[in-house]
Amino acid sequence: MQIANRSIFEKRDRLSLIDQLNIYIGSADSEWIHKIKPIDDRCIVDLKKYLGMEEMNLDFPYSFVEFAKYAGGDDGGLLSKPLKGEFSIMNLIEQNKEIYNFEKESLDPYNFEFLTDEVGMSYILKLDNNTENGVFYEDTCFISSSFENLLFQCAVRSYEEKFFLKNIGFGASINSMRETEELRKEAKPFEIMDGICDKYCLKKSWFNDEFFYFAYSENLSVLLINQVAVAGKIFGNDDKMIKTISEYLLPKLGADVQQF
Repeated sequence: MQIANRSIFEKRDRLSLIDQLNIYIGSADSEWIHKIKPIDDRCIVDLKKYLGMEEMNLDFPYSFVEFAKYAGGDDGGLLSKPLKGEFSIMNLIEQNKEIYNFEKESLDPYNFEFLTDEVGMSYILKLDNNTENGVFYEDTCFISSSFENLLFQCAVRSYEEKFFLKNIGFGASINSMRETEELRKEAKPFEIMDGICDKYCLKKSWFNDEFFYFAYSENLSVLLINQVAVAGKIFGNDDKMIKTISEYLLPKLGADVQQF
């Protein structure tokens, strides 16, 4: 099985954010666009109020407003599946409304907790009108350079495997962590990926950043996440090619075959 449409990886400003996402996701799940549920425009106004953003003259990034408008009632699993938590604007309004009414002094509008995962840890969108709005996990682990990038990164994490017959997941094991640190002094993970792109004629996605690297062709794709440790997947239909790349890439990263 080969990928039906790779248009997601070429940013098209003439299309809405949801349309760009659906070009890719819809090829794997034609029902996704029907699963997402919109919210009323008033909900964004209410959320800003109860987060204390109005007093600080803060705004959400455009990508957040656009996505929430069409999928703030139900995201169809786009964020909730890979991040393992519910994305619901109405729930966020209710949670923050209570704080606003009874503990307003505890509000922190610069750090917007937009999703809490299954173990109670929060994903935080930094809100500062003077800088790019990065996304953190529990305010300590930087996971994406923007909310827009995060959406497309989550799409790849959830759906890329559906386009191919085979994949290999990998990550740094406990035993290889020290070795990985030494290896990184010699070659950084994304520099290694640049070499693989050159060798196998892979294109790099526009939503790559310091923490996420995705490269693709019609017959092969490689995902690498570089946060506290490295993890990723190699997707394809050819066992031999996947094996060749994994035998080259994993030792250089200090990684083992795993699933994540």
